[in-house]
Amino acid sequence: MHVTPDNNVAPGIWLGHVATLDALVRRAAERAVLPTHELATAARYRTPQSALQFLAGRLLARQALSAVSGCRAGALHFEPDAHGKPTAWLDGAPLPWHFNLSHSHGLVACGVAAQPIGIDLEPHRRALAHHAIAASYFSVPEADWIAAAPARGLRRFTALWTLKEAFLKATGTGLSAPLNEVALSDFRPGHCAASSPATTPERWHCRIASLPQGFWLATCQPQAFARPTVRWVGNQG
Repeated sequence: MHVTPDNNVAPGIWLGHVATLDALVRRAAERAVLPTHELATAARYRTPQSALQFLAGRLLARQALSAVSGCRAGALHFEPDAHGKPTAWLDGAPLPWHFNLSHSHGLVACGVAAQPIGIDLEPHRRALAHHAIAASYFSVPEADWIAAAPARGLRRFTALWTLKEAFLKATGTGLSAPLNEVALSDFRPGHCAASSPATTPERWHCRIASLPQGFWLATCQPQAFARPTVRWVGNQG
């Protein structure tokens, strides 16, 4: 029996370490949970690590969608929408659930919800010239907020970057839309609003959490939502 999506239910986030999902990916391939065309796509990646990351994301998406919808994971297939964002299909019809994937430095995450969703994973700290990037691509208040705390500037920068990417992924535009057109506002502990001239609705809702593994996890949706439920697949690490 398939479960009907409910906008009042908090989104779910499934997380896993790519390396620890290797055995699950192999088992899924043997049982035809992962289709042959996805295995063929993975075989064209330059490194085994990149291939495993791709397949781990596809398997995690199937497991997450199966868990919330009640359908069989191996019966799902994915088709790109007009923006190239994958959508889930079952028996020739789109599944009434939205999902989004993110990979970062050995972690993979899948967010599933009844309404459009974008998620992003980023390490708290990255080796980059964050002040120069913020000055070019962030609003003046955002750049000033980063500069106001030199000791925490990089951590603040990556938090804002993660929120902006989650917003762009939720709206379906991805990084084809300029980051400096994404405005974050109404900051409260753990969440904020995001907007862009090109999006409908104009104002979206974002949440961000700090994972003990040293990553930011941001989630964005068009309507207000409760704190996502996080589930780990395999070893949490």
